[in-house]
Amino acid sequence: MGEVIKIQKETPEMHITVQGYKVTLCFTEKANLEVAAFVKQALLGAYSMSSK
Repeated sequence: MGEVIKIQKETPEMHITVQGYKVTLCFTEKANLEVAAFVKQALLGAYSMSSK
């Protein structure tokens, strides 16, 4: 589904491609549960739409 392009060690970011779209994931020291829940729902929604 996704392909890891590169992981930068200087900054906590990961760049991937998902279905042709470039996506940047940024990580923080402190968890944000609201953002985590939003991302989880978005990923589950995208997965369920792609399997139909």
